[in-house]
Amino acid sequence: MRRPSFLVAIGALLLSLSSVHIAKADWLSGGGLGRCGEPCVVSLNFGGPIRPFLKAAKDIKAGARRQVVITWVCASSCSLFADKVRPRVCIMPSTVFVFHRSYQDIVQEGKSVRVWDTGDPPYSQDIISWVHAHGGFPKTDHYDDMTKMKVEEARRFFPLCTKKHLHPSRM
Repeated sequence: MRRPSFLVAIGALLLSLSSVHIAKADWLSGGGLGRCGEPCVVSLNFGGPIRPFLKAAKDIKAGARRQVVITWVCASSCSLFADKVRPRVCIMPSTVFVFHRSYQDIVQEGKSVRVWDTGDPPYSQDIISWVHAHGGFPKTDHYDDMTKMKVEEARRFFPLCTKKHLHPSRM
């Protein structure tokens, strides 16, 4: 008997989410958690300014959502968000977390200047240790040069999603 391919399995799992609103890459920039269903499915999110992600984490910890599903890329502030709400996060087989050093763009003498933070971003210590062991937090905003944690490694920190995670209202 032939086993279904990885992509077919992913497709079937995503179809099981048909009643769930999937938060697009801009899910925080224009409405926060209001645009995210239950469970909150975060898909292909490349991050952005850190404050909205920390606010969303605070809201989820306060009960705004019971479950967060991370699928595909979760980079930069998105990965920090996932770490902050880790007890409520599950990951899909396609998940990749992406890390880099934090920075701020400021204006000096009429020019935009990028200032890289000198310390580690505020992740949990076990995530910081993993990132340091796999290349550190690079000073780059180029995806190809960032440190990536694929699902095989991410499973040490986050459980894989099950039907229980995908349909929390049935729990």
